[in-house]
Amino acid sequence: MDGFSLWILARGNTQRRLEAVVKDLSKKFKGPIFEPHMTLLGPILEDEDEVVRKTQALARKITPFELTLGDIDYSSTYFQCVFVRVKTSVPLLEARMEAQKAFNINSFFMPHISLYYGNTEPEVREKIAKSIKLPNLSFTVDRLIVTPASSDPSKWKHLAEIPLKG
Repeated sequence: MDGFSLWILARGNTQRRLEAVVKDLSKKFKGPIFEPHMTLLGPILEDEDEVVRKTQALARKITPFELTLGDIDYSSTYFQCVFVRVKTSVPLLEARMEAQKAFNINSFFMPHISLYYGNTEPEVREKIAKSIKLPNLSFTVDRLIVTPASSDPSKWKHLAEIPLKG
């Protein structure tokens, strides 16, 4: 079992811009198309009903908040090949802390939204990252998404969309 993840999705124009970048890069560099998202927590190795129940309780503790996208960057891993950083903020870190408490998981957190998945050379990753032009984008976080934590993006689907208490 791969477990589950808690996602945060951008909304409106910001999400449309991110989706367009993902589609463009996947076509140009032959990568998978996926829904751009920020993973708040995962993998969560509990059964689906329990994850949804705990996420509903978690969502009641979190007020909607704004997130702002930052710099485009790249790393050496497949799922963080090229990404946009999400600027940390007190509400984001509090949401993360509450999620960790709810599921008793303590793991590394680098807030980001991946834009391209691939096993390309570091020079190619850098070139892709430098080619992306995104304006200063922000969005309101108003819900949490429960999704399967699979290594296959085609298996990612929204199992539950849970609005925040706001």
